[in-house]
Amino acid sequence: MNNVEERTIQEIRGSYIIYLPKEWCIKNGLGKKSRVRVRYTGPMLFIEALNNMGDKKVVTIQIHKMSEKVLQYTLIALYLLGIDKIRLISRRNISLKERRVIRRIIESFTRYMISYEGRNFLDLSYSYTQYDIWTSIFKVFNSLASILNYFLETLTRKDKFSAEDLEEIEAIDSEVDILRHDFERMFSKSLMSLKSETDLDLKSQDILVRIVIIVERMIDHLNALARLSVEDGHSLDSIPTYIAKLNSIVNHVIKIFENIRDTKLYGIKLNNFNSIMQTLVNIIQEKITFHTFLESDVVIDIVKYHILRLYDYITDITELLLDWIVKIFYIDYEHMLHM
Repeated sequence: MNNVEERTIQEIRGSYIIYLPKEWCIKNGLGKKSRVRVRYTGPMLFIEALNNMGDKKVVTIQIHKMSEKVLQYTLIALYLLGIDKIRLISRRNISLKERRVIRRIIESFTRYMISYEGRNFLDLSYSYTQYDIWTSIFKVFNSLASILNYFLETLTRKDKFSAEDLEEIEAIDSEVDILRHDFERMFSKSLMSLKSETDLDLKSQDILVRIVIIVERMIDHLNALARLSVEDGHSLDSIPTYIAKLNSIVNHVIKIFENIRDTKLYGIKLNNFNSIMQTLVNIIQEKITFHTFLESDVVIDIVKYHILRLYDYITDITELLLDWIVKIFYIDYEHMLHM
């Protein structure tokens, strides 16, 4: 059914009036004296029925026929969608083993906590903490930098990765996974409420979410490289130069994020706009040279694949940052001046 209509604005006693679609009012239980929430941005106006369940909706999941993995991915998806309350219910009593599995899932992948439980149900609630987007983005990139430094220290000593090294990298990977979920949840809630959950506009949030997802994939590739060394005995002696190059780029990116943070939080104009742009352009332009050089180097194919993907991903981050810098310099700052 087509839900798009054109309606004519009318003026009555100095006020502008538009009639709401009757079918929509009936469907949402609206009548005389019902309240609605009105939001607007640019040329768009949004009207939301307030007597729906709204943000505090409780999602009920029947878990007795669900596998552990299906439950895991379902809970992660609901977390990313911004759902605050979930009831897990079973036709039989939930065993201690099943409760442990549920605790492991919510502690590993979300920020839900068990708020109440009975014999055949568990209530999960979002454990609210003050969300600082800038602290989180620096945690993500510092985690990436830590793993790259870990690689450099180990390879410089000509050591192989140990099982303990792999566990450390996987622990950092898990922490970044949860941070990525936080960013996606933030963006999802902003989209659904048409109201920013942070001090960033939706376009900026979109760029950040995409960047964090890419960083997570980079860490997955570094994890895979370490695993090749630990489990398959592959030598990584040929890659320190490439890891050092990636580490240098990541440090440049962190400094650029510091510039963006200062601009967004304190309204400081990017006086070094040209130099930042040149740095980003240089990284992007070097991609072809990097690929050509690596292809001709004596590196085993599986290791070469992971290094190529890492450099492709850091270039993708650079391109997103370039777009964001241009937006901040030419659009956001001018907007602030006229507020």
